Amino acid sequence: YYAVRALAGKIAEKTFKELLESLILERGKLMHIIAQGREIAAAQTMHALGLKTTSRENLLAELLPYSDADAVILKRAATLMAEGTNDDQKAAPIIVQWAATYPQVGEQEVLAYLSVFYIKGGLGTPRAKLLKKALADDHPDILEWLQKEAARLEFFRDQWLGVEAFEDSMHVWDIANALLSFYEDLKLHRGVLDYEDLIQQTERLLRNPRVAPWILYKLDGGLDHLLVDEAQDTSPVQWNVV
Repeated sequence: YYAVRALAGKIAEKTFKELLESLILERGKLMHIIAQGREIAAAQTMHALGLKTTSRENLLAELLPYSDADAVILKRAATLMAEGTNDDQKAAPIIVQWAATYPQVGEQEVLAYLSVFYIKGGLGTPRAKLLKKALADDHPDILEWLQKEAARLEFFRDQWLGVEAFEDSMHVWDIANALLSFYEDLKLHRGVLDYEDLIQQTERLLRNPRVAPWILYKLDGGLDHLLVDEAQDTSPVQWNVV
C-alpha cells in the first residue's frame, strides 16, 4: 500500500498501468532479483547508484554546517539578488528562507535552495550566471562564495536525487514482489499458462535429464533448420531453448 501510494503521487494513471504490465512481461528477469530478497536488492541498488547513504537526514547533516561568516554572506547575497535580474529576484527570498530555517529544512526547502544554483527547479544543469554581472563586478566575494556553494552542492544534489531514485526503485521492488506472487497464484488457481510460461517451461523441459534426451531425439528427426525471427528481441531464456 505504501509503495503504491508513494509512486501514485509521482506518475500518471496510464504510466502506472504500464508499469504493472511491464512487471508482468519482464517477470522472467525480475524473479531472480526478487528471489534474492529485499536486502540484497537494496544493497545492489545502492551500489549501482553510487550512494554513501540512503538517509536524507545524513545527507543534510553533511550539507548544513555553515559558519557564522557563511550565514552573513547568505544574507548579503539575498540582498544583492533582490536588485538583480528576474532570476536573481526569484532566488533572493529562497536564500532568505534557507538562511532563516536551516538546519530545520525538509525536501521542499532543499529543492528550492538547489533551484538557486540549477535550472529546472534544481534538477537541471548549473545556471550560467549566479549573479548579475554588474553586481558580480562590485561584489566579487559574493560571486566567489556562490560559485563555491554551487560546487559543494553538486555532489550533494547527485546523492539527494540518488536517494530518491533508490526509494522509487525499492517501491517498484515491493510492488513487483506482491504483484508477481498474486499473478502466479492466480494462474495456478485457474490452471493456465501465459506466453512467458511456455518459454520457461520449455527450457526446463529441455534441461530435465529424465526426458530431455528423448525430446531432443524426436526433434532431431523432424527439424532441419531453426528460423529465429526478430533475433534482436530474443531473450536469454529463448536462446537457451534454441
